[in-house]
Amino acid sequence: MPWLRSWAGWSNEASAGSTASGGCTRLRTLARNLDRLALCRLRHAHARSYWTDYAKCPTRPRGSMRRYLADTFAMVIFSIAIGAFVEIVITGLTIEQTIKIRAAAIPVSLLVGRPYGIYRDWVFRRLGSAEKTPLQEILLDTFINLTFQIPLYSLILALNGARFLQILTAVSSILVIVGLSGRPYGIFLRGCRRLFKVPDTL
Repeated sequence: MPWLRSWAGWSNEASAGSTASGGCTRLRTLARNLDRLALCRLRHAHARSYWTDYAKCPTRPRGSMRRYLADTFAMVIFSIAIGAFVEIVITGLTIEQTIKIRAAAIPVSLLVGRPYGIYRDWVFRRLGSAEKTPLQEILLDTFINLTFQIPLYSLILALNGARFLQILTAVSSILVIVGLSGRPYGIFLRGCRRLFKVPDTL
């Protein structure tokens, strides 16, 4: 019958169209899945690259903590040694007095150890060349020690009620010691940074 043949033909065409449509849908789904897989791999590669660079970075938190500990350790130990020498040998204080003074000075050393290291690194980068001669290192460390310690010492005296002439006299009395101890402290700081496995300067 004509109408039956017509219906059968329409049914076959619809079935073929449905199959083609299903195939296109599956292809689109497969393409989306491939895009997602490629995106995931790209993100994974970026993340791995980021963490690799992060691990190599000298200023990562772990390295920053080691640098802080190295600079603070250097300042505390060096201040105790130099302070004790000045107070016992030059000033003539007793060992008991020196122990009390050095114990009271430890909190200050804990606070200024890392700032001194940051200031030293900055001056070496700004005023020093890539390859510094021993004379340049001596001059730079002396300059750094004088320009950091003298203002800090003056501020401490002022906060404790000292007058201008008293501050001037006290600063004059330690000027030579601060100047001479600049380079030895620079060498000691470098040794402490090597001990804590951090580079000398950033």
